Amino acid sequence: MQQRAQESRQKILNAGIEEFALHGFHGAKIDAIADQAGINKQRIYAYFKNKDGLFEAALSSSFERLLQYENVLMRLTTDQAHELTERIVRHYMTFHQQYPQFWRLLAWCNLEQIDLESGVSRIDGDVFKHLRIIYKEGQSQGIFLKDVSFETFIYMVTALSFFYFSNMKTMSRSLQLDFEQANVKEQIITEVLRQLEVQVPAI
Repeated sequence: MQQRAQESRQKILNAGIEEFALHGFHGAKIDAIADQAGINKQRIYAYFKNKDGLFEAALSSSFERLLQYENVLMRLTTDQAHELTERIVRHYMTFHQQYPQFWRLLAWCNLEQIDLESGVSRIDGDVFKHLRIIYKEGQSQGIFLKDVSFETFIYMVTALSFFYFSNMKTMSRSLQLDFEQANVKEQIITEVLRQLEVQVPAI
């Protein structure tokens, strides 16, 4: 594909990600995407065939961005098991803050019951296998509870980051805390991590 065509395709894709993140698949409008991209909507059909094709590309591109961001987690070693919980929490908190389109797309997909299998199958492979090894080592060292599975552990720590941003407005109002403030986020992270630490009883 020629450079100009690639640039046009990327403009459409970026506009599509924004539109789908704001309105979901069913609420998104091809006309709005074309306007935002500054491209004739016929080009959208030329590159992506239809709305479904553009949405699939938008979802795939967002998961690809997550995969690239997760590469740093692959560098963690078993010697860093004591840091695992905090590293994962802060990693995903930062990702969702920098790229809110991702958690919004996920929320819409779950709300509209759109199949995520193709995307999820790409993110729960090598990274989770690697983190599972570190978690198991942490269990052997007494860092993590032996009766809490890796699946439950990863659910808790990833759910924290997703919930923080997807429910920021409601939790800010109900708890009378401004979740957009860095000090509030740090307080939540620090205190949740403290709750997740293994409490060793005194002998």
